[in-house]
Amino acid sequence: MSILKPLKGIDEGIKTNLESFFLLDYPNYEILFSVAESDDPVIPIVNELMARYPQVQADLLIGAVDFGPNPKINNLIRSYKQASHDWILISDSNTRVTPHHLTNLGHQFKHGVAMQTSIVAGVDGSGIGGLLESTFLNTFYARSVMALSVLGHPCVIGKAMMFRKSILERTGGLRSLKKHIAEDYAAGRKLHLLGFRVQVSQNPIHQHLGNYSFKMFWSRHIRWGRLRKMQTPFGFIVEPLFNSILSGMLGAYAFSKIFHVSPIIFFGAHMAYWFTCDFILSSRVATRPGFSFLPIWVLREFTHFPLWIHIALGNSINWRGKTIVLKRPVFATRRRYKFEDLSEFLRKSDKRAA
Repeated sequence: MSILKPLKGIDEGIKTNLESFFLLDYPNYEILFSVAESDDPVIPIVNELMARYPQVQADLLIGAVDFGPNPKINNLIRSYKQASHDWILISDSNTRVTPHHLTNLGHQFKHGVAMQTSIVAGVDGSGIGGLLESTFLNTFYARSVMALSVLGHPCVIGKAMMFRKSILERTGGLRSLKKHIAEDYAAGRKLHLLGFRVQVSQNPIHQHLGNYSFKMFWSRHIRWGRLRKMQTPFGFIVEPLFNSILSGMLGAYAFSKIFHVSPIIFFGAHMAYWFTCDFILSSRVATRPGFSFLPIWVLREFTHFPLWIHIALGNSINWRGKTIVLKRPVFATRRRYKFEDLSEFLRKSDKRAA
């Protein structure tokens, strides 16, 4: 297994995050770190960890390749080429895993699945923005990823994407993602067009958030939202219906007209039920929420529609100091494999990997 870790700057808890990958119980793996700039402050941390765990095969690659408009792909190209294993896990620097993470992922891979991704759960958030971020990740985001997975729509999270290099190369490999700002979605979409499946792991990974301001939370989700809008316009249009307040208001109006149920009683019962479901979901993907969960959850639900409006009013994002104008991605239609062809291809890939 080759773990590719693109790095830039110092994220919250980055030393513990990176160290968790040196503590995996997987029998044979390597970690390939990559940074774009030689003066990046994360370099001493990586060198310290590699010296502390010499038994783990690890390397640090410095210098990005000017390959396309996506800086993450530019940062990953060299480590992707150097990877010595067919199985690859791309994992962002702000994620933290348990020692059994790779073993669990390997056991969950099903036949016909080309890529596996993980839900990212927000933990240890502080400040109004950090609490909103963790609530968003552990409710709306987790719920959406699970629902899309059930519906068979590829939804890959770039913070944690595991795949076989020999299979991704059928789509053009990492090189083919250079023009896509949302390279994770593009990778899943390309594999889906070939007839492969994308799977969501049963084991979420944790993102330790730290202190966020409300402005940081808002700008982050403007970026995420506009990417979603470009990738799946119809999904973005109906997104407000999956918010508790708007759906509750519509339901209260319908039930009052059809069944003569009090709108206030219906809306109150609806909100209580929705909150309970989100509380249970958040407890399962992350940790049991504290007393602050209720007011933060209410605030997040009320900010959903204004945030959606702000997202809808523009097509540009700010990414690491750069302003990028988004265009809807175009994916070439390619021949889909029949199940028999897919099975034969996977068997041949297994022999080559062995």
